[in-house]
Amino acid sequence: MMEELIEIVKQTYPTLPALPGNFREKRALLEAVNVRLAEAGRTAVDEPTLNEAVLAIAPGARFENEYYRGDGATVAALRMIYPGCEAVVVLTEEARRAAHGQIVGALARIPAEDGWYNMIDLGPVLKEAGFDYKRLGFKTMTAAMQHVFGCECPTAERPVEGKQPQRFIRIPVERRAAPQQPGRREAPAADDREAVCRAVCRILHEAMPQGAGCYSMTRLVPVFRAAGFDIAAYGHKRVKDFLEGYFGDAFRMEDRGSEGHPNIFAWLPVARYVGAAGGTETPKGGAPARPAAPAPARPAGSAKAAPKNKRQSAFAKMMDFAFFKPQGGENGWTAAIRQLASTALRENWYYGTTDPGTYPILNNYLLMTFERLLAEDKAHEGDAAWKTKIRVRTNESRDFFVDRWKEKVRNRVYPERVAVFNTGLVDHLYEPIYAVFHSNLKAEDRHPWMFWQFVCSTDTARQTLTRVFGTDLPEAAHYYNSTLDLVYDVRKQIGSVNWDHIIDHCERLPVEFLRDNGPDRFDYDRRDSSFYQDLAAAIKSTPRVYNRIKNRIEDAMDYAVKRVRWNFKTAIPIYYPGREQISLLLPLALVDEDRIDVALVLEATGSDAYIAHTVLTLKMAYTNARLITRPDSDWLTSETIQGSSSEAEIESDMEE
Repeated sequence: MMEELIEIVKQTYPTLPALPGNFREKRALLEAVNVRLAEAGRTAVDEPTLNEAVLAIAPGARFENEYYRGDGATVAALRMIYPGCEAVVVLTEEARRAAHGQIVGALARIPAEDGWYNMIDLGPVLKEAGFDYKRLGFKTMTAAMQHVFGCECPTAERPVEGKQPQRFIRIPVERRAAPQQPGRREAPAADDREAVCRAVCRILHEAMPQGAGCYSMTRLVPVFRAAGFDIAAYGHKRVKDFLEGYFGDAFRMEDRGSEGHPNIFAWLPVARYVGAAGGTETPKGGAPARPAAPAPARPAGSAKAAPKNKRQSAFAKMMDFAFFKPQGGENGWTAAIRQLASTALRENWYYGTTDPGTYPILNNYLLMTFERLLAEDKAHEGDAAWKTKIRVRTNESRDFFVDRWKEKVRNRVYPERVAVFNTGLVDHLYEPIYAVFHSNLKAEDRHPWMFWQFVCSTDTARQTLTRVFGTDLPEAAHYYNSTLDLVYDVRKQIGSVNWDHIIDHCERLPVEFLRDNGPDRFDYDRRDSSFYQDLAAAIKSTPRVYNRIKNRIEDAMDYAVKRVRWNFKTAIPIYYPGREQISLLLPLALVDEDRIDVALVLEATGSDAYIAHTVLTLKMAYTNARLITRPDSDWLTSETIQGSSSEAEIESDMEE
């Protein structure tokens, strides 16, 4: 009976391509099978029996209670049962009208010639307008356009001046003026140089306040586009030419990348122009400087708090929290990091084999740990049962004092409060190391705290800390709820990959790989700021090249999966700040199988598949893996990673 049922089920499945449009519940599937059984003169079966037959055909099948039209997750589940299944998307008239309005409104903001739109420009603008063709169930943007407009929308490669040919789509819609968006100011006249510079600096300061006058050139175009600022209206096609034309010598570029892998940043006098309207001072000589960060809230009775900066870097948050007093002519923060390195269990806190003495890995580790502790405490505000991670105690019993010397006479000063947090690091006895602060002794200083020192188990200061806090010392930052989150599940597959994001961030891929697999006629010897932006556009506009890169990366992914199935420790857990979650890293060897080039970021889902969001450079991968623990890996070690990174650069990368 089961063999015959299996054959009938197989005969029923060819109707699945129309399933999302015709059936609403799984019971309908059962009814369809039972109709065929009745036609064959057989007894109807129940749902468990049908499930058993399905599993006999496709052991990996999953059963959903309800299927919805055009739902991507539904189609994915159906494909596990019937691999050839394709979604038949049928939008309701209401949904079609809504999509039509979103598209038409977005198209008004994109230049077009005879109805032809560059698909590279079209995608981000449509997404910003709220139109997501994948969410509606369409596999491609072209299919979505044809369904919404009810006609053919041809695509073709068209020449672009100064670039490789790119993919365009023709959409039959009447052009209309772009609506004025809330908060967007009318662009200044091209001949008013000061007004143009001020407008540019305002846009950058509002969109990326943590940039402090220094911004990645690859991010300027999306920021200008989102603000409705078009450099083409000022006679320029390249951002570099536009900035040089208006800012002159006040604009300069800096390559922060490695040899053969440029990463161009632009320096602009943002403080000067934002200060003209926003009160920020201009440094001497007109050089760009970090705008003064607002002070955090102080305890009751202290100086008035300033409003929060909505996008502060971890370094800015630390500097707003506490004042680090210079020691022996050395910057206070640098001296503190040096003390922590000497206190913690020995570890290479630098990349490569040469110690630069700046401890870049430890620098990033402490800043990002502090930011995580702030986030945990904020998430539990108002929870009486929560034990704060940055813990404060009053110094009423005067258990804590600071020595002050004047004319060789010691004077003890007793701060009002003491603050402490667990660094997550340990000393040579594997006991936790705490960062200790005391309330600021200068009422006029905007910092609520002053750094005292890092305290370990063998330090005499540990006794002072115990007298103030007793055994109620804070726990380390928490990143995961189960150790299962830290291990790759070999039963799962990699279900989907965000290829567009990987291509958009092709600066993370090896130059040799891009040269071997990228567009044939591209100038790979260029070293200007738009190099990677133009390369990504050339890749995405040439399907043959796009698929070639995709296939090569998929080969590396298959190799990595085999490797992790042989040794589960190959997959390394990381805390991904951009998503505030635990992800897993797999090594990808793109040029040579004996050398790992980048790390693939995998996110676990509730289903039996992982999602691959992006790739990270090894530097970025190690920095985020170190937040959880020192990687015990044969492919991700600080010694094999060349160069150094600042906190600002890594945090900026993690936002994507």
